[in-house]
Amino acid sequence: MIKKIEIDSEVFKAAKRGMHVEGSVCIDTETGKLTFRAWKRKAPKCGDRGRIIMRTEHGWVKESKERIKTYESVPKTLGKKRITSILERDMYEVSDFLTEFL
Repeated sequence: MIKKIEIDSEVFKAAKRGMHVEGSVCIDTETGKLTFRAWKRKAPKCGDRGRIIMRTEHGWVKESKERIKTYESVPKTLGKKRITSILERDMYEVSDFLTEFL
């Protein structure tokens, strides 16, 4: 048994250009028609994450359009006293860098 599938014109044009189109095929219970619905996907927003302007011993500093972002990851096994000294030292280095950079 051969059935015809309804495909949107935009999807058909994309398939003709050789693009891979993902979607779902379903049968309408009332009319018995097979229809293909393409999934409307958006590209990920990679530009909003910012760029790394400095790497620290345990993290990084990023710059985006609106913010300066910092990240630190220190192992707990070092103990509270060493962790606080590492965080203070890294933030001191970052603040010195930012005064020269900005």
